[in-house]
Amino acid sequence: MILIELSLYGDMVEIIVSELLCFISNNFNMRTASELKVVLIINFYNDDELIAGKEIILEAVTHTAKAKAAEIDLPCLPKRQGENKGRETLEDVLKLFTIVDEQKMMDSLPCFIAADLSWA
Repeated sequence: MILIELSLYGDMVEIIVSELLCFISNNFNMRTASELKVVLIINFYNDDELIAGKEIILEAVTHTAKAKAAEIDLPCLPKRQGENKGRETLEDVLKLFTIVDEQKMMDSLPCFIAADLSWA
């Protein structure tokens, strides 16, 4: 994970390099979270990328909630194992985005960017 802090118009902006979280944050919509998107993400990103993304978004949500003095009841998100590890990890990531969206805190999350936009 690469974390960069920039000052933009007097406000500090955290930028985190994560292709997975960049994709999800720019395409996340609770109303259109479909099985097709889940399948596409699971087929594109490997388990290590999904696990790293989960750790990053969990830390970002926790930090954002503390900074805003918001009480968010985060679910227990265990380390996933077994055959469906990737799908369950992705579901945890999407669950965290849903919680942040419901709390209207999406704009308070760090800015997730992609370092590599290639599809190769």
